[in-house]
Amino acid sequence: MGQEKNQLMPASFAENSLKELNRLFLETPEVYIEDQARKELLPLPAGQTILLDASIQDEGIWEQSINYDYIYRIGFEVEDAPGLNVYFREFDLRKGDKLYVYNGDQSQVLGPFNLSKNAEQFAIGFLRGSELIIELNTDRKYQELPFVIAEVGVASFPPLEVSRDYGDAGSCEVLVNCAEGENWQFEKDGVARVLVKEGSKLFWCTGTLVNNTRNDGTPYFLTANHCGKNATSYDYGGWVFYFNYEVEGCEKPLFEPDSDNNLIGAQLKAHSW
Repeated sequence: MGQEKNQLMPASFAENSLKELNRLFLETPEVYIEDQARKELLPLPAGQTILLDASIQDEGIWEQSINYDYIYRIGFEVEDAPGLNVYFREFDLRKGDKLYVYNGDQSQVLGPFNLSKNAEQFAIGFLRGSELIIELNTDRKYQELPFVIAEVGVASFPPLEVSRDYGDAGSCEVLVNCAEGENWQFEKDGVARVLVKEGSKLFWCTGTLVNNTRNDGTPYFLTANHCGKNATSYDYGGWVFYFNYEVEGCEKPLFEPDSDNNLIGAQLKAHSW
């Protein structure tokens, strides 16, 4: 049977006869801590990535399904990690393929991603918890997967030896939906939080879309020069831009907001020291 056209959740969620997921345990990477003498000149560390051997995805499980044709699943776990994300290469899904990425307790599910996302690189932002699962629902059993699972990112283990993190804003900084932000509700839509990739290091930055003299909507994005100053063109392809990273009202939230409005990848156009 072919996949349902409006399938919004991974097929495995509705199956009771699937084998136990094959979970691969990855060694905890050394957490990158900023040089204390240069701390204020660098963006906030977000974590590190673990480079994977291309053959590791052969450890995933293929199964036939009652309601769908084929399900491929593979899981990654890093002990006590506060969050994980993943970086793909050679992302080449075919018509009908649906890819999902979710965390261990299934409280966060990203996807379905389809062939509209095909690119040399693709990435997803952090999911909460120490386990991340990749699931492909497809009408064919691939001899070689239509993507390469290149790296798994591990969020920084608290406490970091830095004074800046979520919830550490100064008293002079207010939420955008407070009264002080009433005149900036249009402009705020151009602001994004950025998960910066620089080799195996991950950082948090922020920036904004900017217009040009043609006023043609080209998505130029302006951020600080220290954000990814040593990034390669490959690294830029894995940057994750979180738009609408905000909460309603003016009360300081206990937990950081989720942002499903993400864009993946960028190209460096210009920079200045």
